[in-house]
Amino acid sequence: MAGLAASGAGPSAFAARNQPPASRPRERFLAGRDPSLTGPPPVQAPAKEGYFAVPGGRLWYWDTGGDGEPVVLMHPMTGSAQSWVYQQPVLAKAGYRALAFSRRGAFGSQVEPGADEASPGDDLVLFVDALKLKRFHLVGAAAGAFAAVRYAQAHQERLLSLTLAGSLLGLSEPVHVARTKALMPPQFQDLPAAFRELSPSYRVGNPEGVKRWLAIEESALSAAVDKAAPAEQARVKAAATAGPTYADLRAIMVPTHLIFGDADLYSPPALARPLLDVFPNARLTVIGEAGHATFWEQPEAFNAALLPLG
Repeated sequence: MAGLAASGAGPSAFAARNQPPASRPRERFLAGRDPSLTGPPPVQAPAKEGYFAVPGGRLWYWDTGGDGEPVVLMHPMTGSAQSWVYQQPVLAKAGYRALAFSRRGAFGSQVEPGADEASPGDDLVLFVDALKLKRFHLVGAAAGAFAAVRYAQAHQERLLSLTLAGSLLGLSEPVHVARTKALMPPQFQDLPAAFRELSPSYRVGNPEGVKRWLAIEESALSAAVDKAAPAEQARVKAAATAGPTYADLRAIMVPTHLIFGDADLYSPPALARPLLDVFPNARLTVIGEAGHATFWEQPEAFNAALLPLG
């Protein structure tokens, strides 16, 4: 909470400023539509592309620019900054400045062999500082939400809102860890990525969309992790569990929106509901006929849930 003190806003003032709107229900359901009706990604808004420096390399990003409130999008392990093609033009049209970067090992990013490892949360700090973002909305999906929730832990005074979509969150709280273990047998990670992350409805109803998703996945970090040596796999798994506790989440006062798919094998809505009693200022949207990749499988419903941010 040192950042709050430095900014001149104490915890009580910060909490008062971020009380949940009484008009918003804590949980709602948005029916997804027939996945076969989801077409190819729309034309993208004009965006600047570039790189920002990290220890041992540089990471690729895009930025739609403008004077609107910034929205930083953190992609899943099976994705990259390319994953947000259904959100980028929608956010820009709504007046937001949308930004995303590809994490280490994902499309466009370049890191020297043997470079020191860094968490996505560390790179997020470098990104927002390089782009000179003072306050912004933060959206994280799946493993991208691991970084988002850690950033909120340390720097919530810089966040306008926090959106966590379809994610285990990498929490170390024992009851949460037990629930996630009950969800996934040891062989779960050996299954094809599309089976794990895309709903049955989407895989059957939109084979062209599955192909587009797989094209992004093949250039993403997950391919490197799946082929990594056992020691590297162990490091990644350890990083995914050495995360915040419920006590840490209770200190995050910014408006927090949980968006989960009702057919998510990783993180079903039942995993999210207990978090409504942990985050002080949280609401939950469940999207029908969606798996782990709600933003990709049901972009119309996801965008309707996402906007307006805050």
